[in-house]
Amino acid sequence: KEKFDLVISAIHGTPGEDGLLQAYFDMLQIPYSGSGVLASALTFNKYYCNTFLRNFNIVNISKSVLIRKNKKLNPEEIISQIGLPCFVKPNAGGSSYGITKVKKSEELQNAVKEAFKESDEVLIEEFIDGNEIQCGIFKTKNNEYKLPLIEIVPETEFFDYKAKYEGLSREIIPAKISKKLTEKC
Repeated sequence: KEKFDLVISAIHGTPGEDGLLQAYFDMLQIPYSGSGVLASALTFNKYYCNTFLRNFNIVNISKSVLIRKNKKLNPEEIISQIGLPCFVKPNAGGSSYGITKVKKSEELQNAVKEAFKESDEVLIEEFIDGNEIQCGIFKTKNNEYKLPLIEIVPETEFFDYKAKYEGLSREIIPAKISKKLTEKC
């Protein structure tokens, strides 16, 4: 049997970020970087992740509606629950593929159609205005390391694919937020 020191997976989406490869590596007892099966599977599904987090009194989790394929869409009802603007996005996926910021009710149908190209479920979320902050943490056997917070300032309307991967955002390290908010993050 071959021995592996560590797998560093650079596979985006499924199977690299949704727990599938992590489960495979666990079965074969191969160590790997990144989150384990449960955290990967949970965070890859935006709706379930938000539902899970609501149990921990985390504030400012956006209101959302989950739409499955072949279900009739009622834009007026959704907008009355979520409000405008809102975001329409694939429920499972990443890299901001298929995400639309919807500002008018007549844009909702096409945004949902676009998101369904990336996932069998679509999440419609209320817009919450605020700063985009990222926080990296990694653990070793004996220690936990918290990396400096990064404030993302997109040049696009929101932190979309172009802002993430085509250099259309500034990354401010450390984030320009209060010490209290930094500790909370």
